[in-house]
Amino acid sequence: MAEVRPSGASPPTISLSAVLRDLPLWVGMALLTAPTLSSLGAQVWTKESGAHGPIVLAVGIWLLVRGIGEAKPLAKPGSLPLTFLGLLVSLALYVFGRAFDFISLEVAGLYATGVSILYSRLGLRALAHMWFPIAYLAFLIPPPGWFIDELTGPLKQFV
Repeated sequence: MAEVRPSGASPPTISLSAVLRDLPLWVGMALLTAPTLSSLGAQVWTKESGAHGPIVLAVGIWLLVRGIGEAKPLAKPGSLPLTFLGLLVSLALYVFGRAFDFISLEVAGLYATGVSILYSRLGLRALAHMWFPIAYLAFLIPPPGWFIDELTGPLKQFV
């Protein structure tokens, strides 16, 4: 279905200066994301319980890009101290998970880093408007084995 725009409204555009300003941010996120996606592909997405991962990632990114376009009018940069706190905690979680091969913590740290960056650029109102794509992408975080065992243990004993 074609998108209906008010008369005289032009499609949202991205300026070259905005892209160049955020280039270090995109490069940094790519450097964090590449090894994590490689680990997910080797450890989680090859199993039956995690085979949905690539589909969730593709659909989640698509939903996020659409949501950002719709939330742009609500965008107002987030609080700098809150952004730094979010980045500090999430990057520490990412580094810990990466260093000790806890894929769940690594992906959770990367996810929280992405949400912190979105908050810094768009603010809380725009993030609240995009709640579904953000929550949907959380399904990429693989639950730890002990959690699955704890959750399914009573059912296994019952059977």
